[in-house]
Amino acid sequence: MDKKIKLSNPNYGTVYADGSMLLSTNGKLFSKEKMQEIKDAYKGANRIHKPLALLFYIDVMNGKGKENYV
Repeated sequence: MDKKIKLSNPNYGTVYADGSMLLSTNGKLFSKEKMQEIKDAYKGANRIHKPLALLFYIDVMNGKGKENYV
């Protein structure tokens, strides 16, 4: 079963429509719940202190990924 891809970037990874993310750096798939835990851990931090893959994920989920990363 293939997942529907929301947006993919060779530098950061692939964000799927179900909210999960596949990192391109190590090929590890994170579930939507795990991504929410990671987002919560960085809550309140300035964008400059967040990992780029997390910024990519947040922007894609907020509908802003296409203009920033493609």
